[in-house]
Amino acid sequence: MKRILGSALIVGAMAVALTAPSYGACAEPIALAQFGTWLNCADFLADRAGGAPTPVPVSAFAWQVTAPGVNTGPVKIACEAAGDGTCATGGEFADGIVTIESDWSTTGVVGCPVVAGVNPRIAVSVTGADGKSIILSVTADSLGVHTLDLAHPDDGQFNGIPLSCDDVDGKVRVNNIASDGTNYNASLVFSKPKVYTDCDPGSVGFNLGNCTDGFVPTVAFGNVYWIHQPCAGRINPVAASWTNTLTTPDAAGNANVLIPIPTAPDVCAYVGAASRLNSTIDSSAVTTSIRLAGASAAADRAVQVAALRSQGKVTIGFRTESELEAVSFDIIANGRVVNSAPIIARGGNGLGAIYEGIVLRLGDFRNARSLAVRTNLRSGSITSDPVSF
Repeated sequence: MKRILGSALIVGAMAVALTAPSYGACAEPIALAQFGTWLNCADFLADRAGGAPTPVPVSAFAWQVTAPGVNTGPVKIACEAAGDGTCATGGEFADGIVTIESDWSTTGVVGCPVVAGVNPRIAVSVTGADGKSIILSVTADSLGVHTLDLAHPDDGQFNGIPLSCDDVDGKVRVNNIASDGTNYNASLVFSKPKVYTDCDPGSVGFNLGNCTDGFVPTVAFGNVYWIHQPCAGRINPVAASWTNTLTTPDAAGNANVLIPIPTAPDVCAYVGAASRLNSTIDSSAVTTSIRLAGASAAADRAVQVAALRSQGKVTIGFRTESELEAVSFDIIANGRVVNSAPIIARGGNGLGAIYEGIVLRLGDFRNARSLAVRTNLRSGSITSDPVSF
């Protein structure tokens, strides 16, 4: 996929302009695209049983930094596969290669990022199927195009080095979650996202002189939002489609929110947050999110936990009704892990599993006479109700 950026920008900009759909808010085509590089973001969900991965569209959304109300709205701007009828780039579905390819004149775009003839700075938030995310920000290049390659690190020849969605910056972690049957009471910890820009020293844009506004992103937490949507599918990135809890994480990223439990089958609750870039106004995108379970289970929580004590041993069994974020399980007694190795999750993609015949020595419990099963999630953990033995 790698191409020389200089010629790719010109050819790519012309191609996007010539194939622009019927005009939306902008009367003339203004491309928003990558022409020479790409993003490494999950466009699939892995099968824990070793089968073929499930293709899942990536979530992406762009907005004008100084006026978040100008944005790409419901328009799909992420390309997972080339030649799918709408995208010229993007690799193949389920290969983890994603590009951004769109135009501000597309029908469905909200507003036009041109003010008094000036094409201002925009930001793009991308979230993979696994919840990992990335934000890029650029001003228009000399052709009037928002070329995201300019925010990529330069390989020394003005070619962008691919960037990756990650869960180091901008992630949300479940610290604790409880259910009363109607709502999740979620204790969450957010981290601020990193923003890659054309003003970063060593970026293609910086080396080409595209940084004309000296932009240095100051990132703050936006409000926390929740949404109910199908468990399998593209995460809706449009903040206006989510419910605003009006809760903002504290300085350490902590937030406690109530989220209604979905009642429809195959529908999950998602919780996330907006970001504020050099502003006190929320981005019009939910820039980081995590999926909770649906109506069938309290977020991958172990249920029907049973423990039988006999002949110096404790035999344990439990089941899950749905596993979306579970990685493994631990047996907890008196606040400590009793099992010597984690119990690997066997469900996944919304399916639960049965776990039985787990045998531990009675002496390992150090006189404790009750236990619980802790579900270790991709981010955070959830603990079952305790049972006595």
